[in-house]
Parts: sequence; structure tokens; C-alpha cells
Amino acid sequence: MDEGGALRRRPVALLRTLRVAPFRRLWLADVISLLGDWAARLALSVIVLDRTGSPGWAAAVTAVSLAGYVGIGQVLATLADRRGRVLVMVVADLVRAGLFAVMLLDLPIGVVLGLAFLAGLATPPFEAARSAAIPDLVPEEQYGDALALAGISVQAAVVLGYLGGGGLIAWVGAEPALAVNAATFALSAILVLSLRG
Repeated sequence: MDEGGALRRRPVALLRTLRVAPFRRLWLADVISLLGDWAARLALSVIVLDRTGSPGWAAAVTAVSLAGYVGIGQVLATLADRRGRVLVMVVADLVRAGLFAVMLLDLPIGVVLGLAFLAGLATPPFEAARSAAIPDLVPEEQYGDALALAGISVQAAVVLGYLGGGGLIAWVGAEPALAVNAATFALSAILVLSLRG
């Protein structure tokens, strides 16, 4: 068996799933949403650090935004099967866009952390709905490759989101970067809306 040839064909098979237009739109929405999510956390941490001068408060931003993956966030993830996958993804994106936009205001740090927690709660439902939608968007024989590509994208977005967010913050500042990141969720919602029907 030619293992080297199989390994070389694997990336091609993963990328071939992007030829399926509905999956390509979902994948792009997911990538944009993920990049915005991680970049927004970084921008918000910088804003909190600037306002408080406390690295502890800045670190708390990431802690509270990831807390949604435990407990309540997992319960909310079950909404994908009850309310419709597209609706859940669009609402999750719009909630995050709105909350990160509100965080641009000069709010007490406790309120900012509360909003960051609420924004974090919207991520598990989005991801659950995205995963549940994939089998409906690609041929059965491409499902494994589509799922693998989505998983790789999630992992890459953590690094690229922080990298891109850092570059954006250095270029335009933390507040404009947070505004741009909030807009990524709105763009993701528009792409997901195209999947209706």
C-alpha cells in the first residue's frame, strides 16, 4: 500500500469538499466567525488592560468567554435540533456581533466581563448547529473529509485569530479591531442565511 501517496491525496480530498457550494458557504461562515471570536477576545483583553492596568482583569476576559463551553453552553448546544440549524447559527452570530459592539462602550469592567461571558455562551450552539448541518450539505462519501476540514479549521482559527487580531490591534488599535471583529459575526450570519432551504 502506498502510504505516501495516500497522505499526499488527503489534503486534496479535504479541499475537494469546498467544491460543494453550500458546504463552502458554511465553512467560510465558520472560519470567519471563529477568527472574529478569537481576535475579539484578544482585542477585548487589551481594552480591559488599558482601562484597568491589571493583567488579572485582562486574563479574566478569556476565562469568562471560555466558561460557556462548560455547563450552560452545552445545554444551549442542544438547541440546534429543536430550533433549526440555520436559525441557531444566525442568532448565535447576531448575538455575538451585538454583544461585542456593546463592549465598545465605556462600561464597568464587571459588565464587560458579563457580556463576554454571554457572548461565549453563543459559541457552543453555533458549533453544534454547524456540525449537525454538514451531513445535509455534502455527499455521504465526502462527509468524513468535510468533518475533518471543519475540525482542522477550528484548530487553525485559534492561532490565526490571535495572530490576525494582534496584527489588527497593532495597525488600528484595540477598539477599531473589536468593531471589525464584531462585524465578522454579521458577515458570518449573512453567509449562513444563504443556506436556508
